[in-house]
Amino acid sequence: THLTQHFRDHGYKVRPLTVSHAFHSPHMNPILEQFQQAISDLTYTPPTIPFISDLTGQPAGSEIDAAYWTRHLRNPVRFTDATTTLHDNGITTFIEIGPDGVLSGLIRETLDHEPDLIAVPVLRRDHPEPH
Repeated sequence: THLTQHFRDHGYKVRPLTVSHAFHSPHMNPILEQFQQAISDLTYTPPTIPFISDLTGQPAGSEIDAAYWTRHLRNPVRFTDATTTLHDNGITTFIEIGPDGVLSGLIRETLDHEPDLIAVPVLRRDHPEPH
């Protein structure tokens, strides 16, 4: 709450995240071994379409396995790196599939308001999903 107030005092719009866990942080360390064990029997195949990892910010392939997803759970999301890599590879249309639509605005900001950019959320907070 101290950090939240600090940014509010400096004119930023702040909203606490409502999540069940502190994903992508050291707070996940106690469950990493159990998580990796729980998903180790799944079958992992390389993606059939290009996939940019937000764990590395680079194209991903055969390294997508239980260890990858365990690292993903613990490590920071490299949103800027992944978004920049996509744009550097000719991607100019982004569709956000998520519950809030906040990342669409961040994509524009990350790519410095590129004129050819389209970033659209599929869902919006407090709007029924079917609509």
